Amino acid sequence: FLQALGGDGEEDTLFLVEMGRNGLLNGLHIGAPSGPWRHVFPGSIVEVVATSRSWPSVVYANEYDYHDTPQDLEDDRNLLHRSDDGGRSWAVVHDDGDVVFVPALLLRGNGDVVAAGKMKGFEGVMRSQDGGATWRQFTWGFHEDRVLPWIIAENPLTGSLFAATEIADHPEPYPSKEIPPLFRSKDDGETWENVRDERMWHGLSVWADPGRGRIYLQEEGGDLWWSEDDGESWDFAPTPGFVRVEIEPKTGCFIATAFRQGGVWLSCDGGESWSRVGLWAWGFFSTPVVINHDSSRVYVSSYDPN
Repeated sequence: FLQALGGDGEEDTLFLVEMGRNGLLNGLHIGAPSGPWRHVFPGSIVEVVATSRSWPSVVYANEYDYHDTPQDLEDDRNLLHRSDDGGRSWAVVHDDGDVVFVPALLLRGNGDVVAAGKMKGFEGVMRSQDGGATWRQFTWGFHEDRVLPWIIAENPLTGSLFAATEIADHPEPYPSKEIPPLFRSKDDGETWENVRDERMWHGLSVWADPGRGRIYLQEEGGDLWWSEDDGESWDFAPTPGFVRVEIEPKTGCFIATAFRQGGVWLSCDGGESWSRVGLWAWGFFSTPVVINHDSSRVYVSSYDPN
């Protein structure tokens, strides 16, 4: 993945995770576009970094201590780190051994932090309302031990939280035998309900479009669903097959990279139509588009499949 801080005339700070030759993620690289780059948490898996436009200097990252055999799974753990200076220095804010795997992390506009994944004994979320000093744990309430949450997002119009998930063992026929849940919480993550439409595939991304009053879900494969009633009902729009869609907050336009057709694509009508706007000769993209905090610059990472 790729994340970006910066704007307002300052040089951006980029956060880029390296994929090692063994297929595992290898720490976090932090630097400006012109360099230099620093490698933090080397040899560890850093699955996700959380930033917020409301807190431009605050960054959260999880460092995953990975074991590659099922017998060692309970020895896996996450260290949650916080930086208050844009990634220059870090402090551990959670390390009590009860967190196994955190693939989703959200820094809310009010400063709350919500981490979702597998904890020892249950699956669900942890929430901190004091900058990581203390944490409370809440379960999804169902689908225990089998759900992988890939992202958590907030609808700023309602305060509801949404978590897009995948069922880990893909029971056949998948997903018709069991529908991967799309969780929604209306009480800051304490209780959750499934608001998924039965026609959906599992989701990789969720985001809010306050200007249109919509919450969006993007399926694996790129197609979009949106809701204008906070997840009670959903409409569908096909896409060219995107890595992940990002919203540009000043204009409300969507920007995305396409893994089937290549290039960077733009939609300014809520995802109902798309045009390709650049980089179509570059082929494969390994990250979604990333927009810096004042929307002055856009970044994307590409790779050569050969």
